[in-house]
Amino acid sequence: MAKKPTSLLKPDDYKWTWADFDDWYIGKQKDKWPTQHETDMSLTFEQKQIVKRNQEILENVDAWYQKNDAFMELILKKGNTRERKTFQFNLHGAIFENKLNFDYLPFPCAVNFIGAKFKGAVSFNEAHFFADLVFDRVVFNGDIHLLETEIEGDFWLYNLTYCNMIAQGVTIKGNLRMNSHFESAQFDGIGVEKVTSFLGSSFSSVPDFRFNDFKKAPNLNGILVPSPKMSGDLIGEKTNEMEERNWFGKLKRHFEKARDKSDVAKYRKLKAMALASNDHEKDGEFFAYEMMAKRGYETTGFGPLLLNSLYWFLSFYGQSVVRPFLAMLTSWFCFWLYYIYTIGFKAEPWDRLYFATIHSIQNVIPLIGTLFRTTSTPEGHTSWYDEAYHQLVDKGLSSDWWAALSAFQQIIGAVLFFLLFLGLRNKFRLK
Repeated sequence: MAKKPTSLLKPDDYKWTWADFDDWYIGKQKDKWPTQHETDMSLTFEQKQIVKRNQEILENVDAWYQKNDAFMELILKKGNTRERKTFQFNLHGAIFENKLNFDYLPFPCAVNFIGAKFKGAVSFNEAHFFADLVFDRVVFNGDIHLLETEIEGDFWLYNLTYCNMIAQGVTIKGNLRMNSHFESAQFDGIGVEKVTSFLGSSFSSVPDFRFNDFKKAPNLNGILVPSPKMSGDLIGEKTNEMEERNWFGKLKRHFEKARDKSDVAKYRKLKAMALASNDHEKDGEFFAYEMMAKRGYETTGFGPLLLNSLYWFLSFYGQSVVRPFLAMLTSWFCFWLYYIYTIGFKAEPWDRLYFATIHSIQNVIPLIGTLFRTTSTPEGHTSWYDEAYHQLVDKGLSSDWWAALSAFQQIIGAVLFFLLFLGLRNKFRLK
């Protein structure tokens, strides 16, 4: 490689050549740089020196503008055979000690912050990236700001640590690929021309994608979004700190109102994004969270709030199969115990257990009761069940009370059976 001048800021009459950009020209470097997804991020001595020089010039704004202008002049020069994609500005493992401001800076080639560490906040407001921008395994100790930033290539956000991102008015002409955890994330007015993927990303708070323009339906596979935070207000009452520690306080949480009104629209947008990408699992999940977030805002009044909470408790808004099934088992068992108690000594112990079991099953599963009523029997023949029932009535069992109790269980059974069927439908997306 040609010998480079040592001063960062060159004289005005300095004659720039391609030798001044050997640190960026990966096509001429003998050692391969680690890329995103690669576990081994070790660098050679020469690569570490390149990173050091790159960091020094990036933190010197005047020198950076001068070198950028020279690069653009050379890359656009008639007869140039080098392509922009053969250049990369690599900052692998760089450690930035202070709060940094890279606002308005142009970045003429791909920029890789792989394994870098920022010990303060960093901003790229109105910066212009002419190629890819990669943040992979980067550690942040402050916010990262991207306001009115333009990225002509792909934008990669992978395996970030302590990331609090504020991105507004960002234009991405390539792909947006995110696979990381975000402590907080504000996305407002982001435009993505190509593919958007949140594959495997997770958020500590509900992300807001309401005012963004994704030209293609985003991939939400594996995205983790928290459920809405609840206020502790239980239909007009407060759950105190002592109650939160016991089982009753934990049970009451399922009937609380939502805390943040804006969460409704956020989940609604997430649901629309999932529906656009035919991700039925996430569509159902965000629908459930949206229903929770409506409590106290779009869903008001004692009756609607109670129904909303019961819908959640019994079936997770039609998304669960286990909850209604367990509720059906609970209904069967509780009524079974009460039937045994009601029959008392009007029947033998075994007959009492058997009759209560059959009767509770008929009531909790609507189809079973229908089969019992429609099954044909020989003329003059009475089933064991009917005969046992009439014997109990003859021995003093109140037929009116028995019928009312059975009807009540049948109503509960019909509701739970519907919720079970709804859960199965949503599970397998039957249409």
